[in-house]
Amino acid sequence: MKPSSPSKPLSKYEETISRVINDIADRKLRPNQRIIEKNVAEDLKISRTPVREAFRTLELRGYLTKNSSRGYSVTDHTIEQIQESFESQEAIETMAIRLACTRIDQKTIKQAEKYRDLIKEAIHRRDIVSCMEYNSQLHYLLCKASQNKTLLRFYEILMDKPFTKRVLRLFTNSELNKWADEHDKLLEAVSKGNQNIAEKVVRRHYKTVFRVVSERTL
Repeated sequence: MKPSSPSKPLSKYEETISRVINDIADRKLRPNQRIIEKNVAEDLKISRTPVREAFRTLELRGYLTKNSSRGYSVTDHTIEQIQESFESQEAIETMAIRLACTRIDQKTIKQAEKYRDLIKEAIHRRDIVSCMEYNSQLHYLLCKASQNKTLLRFYEILMDKPFTKRVLRLFTNSELNKWADEHDKLLEAVSKGNQNIAEKVVRRHYKTVFRVVSERTL
């Protein structure tokens, strides 16, 4: 799924999806916790129909699990599942970034630099939701610069992970700042066409994520 961009106000269906995802990220909803359609509808002051549709979508996207007799609950992902997902994304992104080094233009570099700056501002505010969104925009932009539609299609699928916000919330402020500083090195390598350094930075980026996930509890 592509990262979102500013648009018209959210529909009731979209509002429900956004609320549930953010509540999971904020740990207001914990793994295996039951989530009740009626309660969500009353909380958002909307009918149950868009909530029901949103729950089905969230199930398909891996955020919720449908139980035979108890409705839905928050999906509990194992450390192994999380690491496997990030490993797959790393493999696709490193291939794409090497191609981007030879195909990116200055306009795209400038756009990426804007997202880099927005990430740092969001970290300063400890705004994890915005940080994740800008980070997704930056990495998607660089992968798109590979001009390889097949790689981009796989990357879009792997981007939509139900636990990314939860993972970012495990980072300390110091770790987030160091993680964000890696973008400076990445953009410098890509702009200079240095494939080996760009790939090394991407792999270091993911290595940090793997370490944090393995050491701390979601």
